Amino acid sequence: GNLPKLLLLAIPLLYLASALLHSAALPPWGRQVDPESAYAMNGLIAAAGYPSMMFAHPGTTTTLLVEIIIRLWALVARAEDIVAFGFRNYDTIIYAARACEAMILTGVLLASGFIVGNATRSVVAAMLFQVAPFVHPDTFHFTTVLIPESLMVSAAILSMALLVSSTLDPNPPTVRLGMASGLIFAFGFSSKYLFFP
Repeated sequence: GNLPKLLLLAIPLLYLASALLHSAALPPWGRQVDPESAYAMNGLIAAAGYPSMMFAHPGTTTTLLVEIIIRLWALVARAEDIVAFGFRNYDTIIYAARACEAMILTGVLLASGFIVGNATRSVVAAMLFQVAPFVHPDTFHFTTVLIPESLMVSAAILSMALLVSSTLDPNPPTVRLGMASGLIFAFGFSSKYLFFP
């Protein structure tokens, strides 16, 4: 019945709750080696319409996420000066970006659970696959802070779920699967290694 499908919600919801609690307890100006502030600043610069200025910290998708958050929030708040608005709400923008990244990974965990569950016909295998963010404290930590690794982990988990599905499928992989895998790989790669053009 519906119980196996409901069980696939448990781990993604546990991750979301844990990630939001961890984020709330972790100040944006902490001990992080890869500073969240650099990504927030690049997002603010992009939202103001300027090219990226902090090239020591690539991460196109991370910067775009922050830019979208700032632009949407400034639009709703009717902020006249987007830079002043960004500086006034700087910490909150980082918390909002963390929450967005956590929700993205929650969606990926849920989708991956269904993909692996359908491929293996096992709820246990699907749930074991979903525990990926919990395998090590560093893995969990890096998925809950504003750095490119968070979006890269989401792309990697979704790619692995598609790989498990295509491996167990008796039919040969399709062009559509290849295109989907390529797009996910490109997203994950750009999350860490690309700069704004």
